[in-house]
Amino acid sequence: MKYGITTRLKSFLNPLSIIEGKESTSFNFFKEFISGYNSNKPIKEGFSYNTYIYSITNLIATLASDVKIDVVRIDNSGEEEVLTEGDVYDLHINPNNKQSYKEYSYQAVLFQLLLGNTFEHPIEAVGFKGVSETHLLYQSNLDIQVDYDITGAYPKSYQYTIGGKTYNLTVDELIHTKLFTPDINSSNPTLGISPLQAGFNTLSASNDILEADSSLIKNRGAIGMLTDRSQDGMTSEEGEIVKEGLKKKIGGSHNFGGVNVTSANVDFLKFAMSPTDLKILESGVMKLRDLCSIYGVSSNLFNDPQSSTYNNIKEDNKRLYTNGVIPPLERFIDSRNKNVISKFNDDRYTYKLKINTSEIEALQEDQLKAMTKAKNRSEIIRNVLSGIPESWSKESAIAQLKDSLEMSDDDAKLLVK
Repeated sequence: MKYGITTRLKSFLNPLSIIEGKESTSFNFFKEFISGYNSNKPIKEGFSYNTYIYSITNLIATLASDVKIDVVRIDNSGEEEVLTEGDVYDLHINPNNKQSYKEYSYQAVLFQLLLGNTFEHPIEAVGFKGVSETHLLYQSNLDIQVDYDITGAYPKSYQYTIGGKTYNLTVDELIHTKLFTPDINSSNPTLGISPLQAGFNTLSASNDILEADSSLIKNRGAIGMLTDRSQDGMTSEEGEIVKEGLKKKIGGSHNFGGVNVTSANVDFLKFAMSPTDLKILESGVMKLRDLCSIYGVSSNLFNDPQSSTYNNIKEDNKRLYTNGVIPPLERFIDSRNKNVISKFNDDRYTYKLKINTSEIEALQEDQLKAMTKAKNRSEIIRNVLSGIPESWSKESAIAQLKDSLEMSDDDAKLLVK
C-alpha cells in the first residue's frame, strides 16, 4: 500500500475494499478529508502558527537536548566506564557533519512531540564496524510502501523525495521511532499517532481564538466618539477640526491620568468590547490548559494568570521533566541504543547511551530522598545483622528486617543465614 494520491483516491472511491494480507485501503482518508486533519497540520497549524504549541514543544525539546547523556562502555564482567573519547563518543557528540548532538536531539524530540514519529537514516561506516553518521528525515517527504500480515501493518520500503530528487530506501536504511498506533485501518497504519491529532479540535479552537484576538485588537480602532448635542450638529469639516483639536488637547503622555474640561455641548460614546468578545479572549486560557495537558505539563509554566502560584512552581518544574521531557528523550535514546550504538558492540564490550539526570535541579530532591532512603536501609540491615547473636537471635533479626523494611520472609532469611 502506498500513502500517495493513488491509494488515497482508491480509498476515497471504495472505502470498504480491504483484502486481508495484501494491499489495503482505508476509510480513514475520507474521515480525515472531512474533518480537515492531515499529517502536516501539527507543523503548519501547530508549531509554525500557534503560540502555545510553539512555546510548549520548544521548551520540552530544548530541555531534552540539554539533558546530559553518558556514553557508557560495559565489559563482560558488567563493569561500566563512562567514555569521553572514541568512535561511539564522537558519533554521539556529532551525529553528522552538519549537526551537533544538541541540535540533532532537539529536532528528533520535536518531531516526536508534533508528529508522533522520528525517521533517521544511518550511514554505515566504511572500513570499520559501526555507523559513521545519522541524519533525520522529514516525514512529509516520505512515501511508505506498506504490507500486512496477521500481526499488523509494516513498511516494505520507502521513497524519500527532496529537492526534486527521489531516493529509494529499504527498511534497514531507516530507523523509525514512533508513538503507539491505535488504528490499524487508518490511512497511515505504520505511523505513530501525533499528540496533536488527538488534540486536533483543541488546536483548531485555539487558533480560532488567537485569530479572533488579533482581529479584535486590529479592528477595534477608536475607543469612542464625540457627538454634538446641539440641534444644528457639526458638519464633516467641523468634525475633523474638533478631532484634531481634541488630539492636541488630551493626547500625549503628559496628559496621562489628567482631567480635561470643555464648555462644548457634546456627548462621549465609549466603544466597549461586548461580553461575547471578552469571553472569546478569556477562553484562550482554557485552550492553553488543554494543550498543556496533551503534553503532560502545567499551564503555570506558560503564563497562565489564574492557576499560577509560588507554592506549586517547584512541583510544576518537576512534572515538566518527569511527564514532558524524559519520556520522549527516553524513546529517542532507546532507539539510538538499539539501532545505532549496538552496531559497535563486540566480543569484549557493549556500548550504551544513558540519561544522566544528576544535573537537573528540579529532580535533585527526589534523588536525595532516594539516596537517603538507600543509606538508611543499608544502615538498618547492617545494625540488625551486627546484633547477631549477642543482642538477639536470627529469628528476631528476621522479624526486625521484615517489620522495619517490609521485606519478604524469604529475603530476610537470605540476609540472615
